[in-house]
Amino acid sequence: MKKTNVFPTNTPRFTLSKKNILYILIAFSIIILFYFLPTPSGLTDNGKIMIGILLMSLVFWVTETIPLAVTGLLIMIAQPLFGVNSPEEVFSSFGNQALFFLLGAFILTSSLEKYGLHKRVALKLLSLFDTNPKNFTLGIMFSCAFLSFIIPEHGVAVLFMTIISSILITLKVQPKISNFGKICMLSVAYGCSIGSLGTLIGGARNPLAIGFLSNLDPPIYIGFFDWMLYSMPIVFLALPAVWLILHFSFPIEISSMKSVKQSMIDKADVNRKLSNQEFVVIGIFL
Repeated sequence: MKKTNVFPTNTPRFTLSKKNILYILIAFSIIILFYFLPTPSGLTDNGKIMIGILLMSLVFWVTETIPLAVTGLLIMIAQPLFGVNSPEEVFSSFGNQALFFLLGAFILTSSLEKYGLHKRVALKLLSLFDTNPKNFTLGIMFSCAFLSFIIPEHGVAVLFMTIISSILITLKVQPKISNFGKICMLSVAYGCSIGSLGTLIGGARNPLAIGFLSNLDPPIYIGFFDWMLYSMPIVFLALPAVWLILHFSFPIEISSMKSVKQSMIDKADVNRKLSNQEFVVIGIFL
């Protein structure tokens, strides 16, 4: 007997058809129109704008031009954008506003992973370092740290574990015995952990800490670049220090990595042109 799946496996994708563009223009025209219209008697300015936001949302909900979840996010964005409520007031209903920072970071990260940009960048970074095993392990740490500036550390660790494991298999190192294998794996762990301190995006604990500090009395506000100003010196001092400790603790038995150098360059596929979707993802990220 053939089983039927009750839950749909494919969600409708957003497409920029002429009809959808028309609906989007109508929806945004409504909110802009209500913003500039004179306020009727018996109604406040904020009340008038909220009616416009409601009508804009109804257009999106009825026409299903964009996903329902995106419409919900637009409602929250529109309120502080048009001065109805402050961001703190809007996000307070959902807990700490740092959660929305994490949400945005995860959305951007999933886009990078969907089109393989994260893997391409990782392989390109590793291919920049020469065939000296010591320099290569330093490259692992700095590559993991760099990607942890823009991608949550756990995703970076999983990505590099996969890449480094394939390299170690190619070199035929002995698991649990090879010091080079130990240093490579520890370099991934320490590189991601240290690098995640560099920016607020690197780890969930960073924006949560900012959120807790902002709730103190008196509140302490730390911006994105303020965080980097204090954290980056720690990151760039800790990376080489940990690298030296690892090499003193585990002397490397491998002298060259020429056999995997070209393989990494080929896998990075740096000569391939970026697709339109990849350009869009990079543009949004920047």
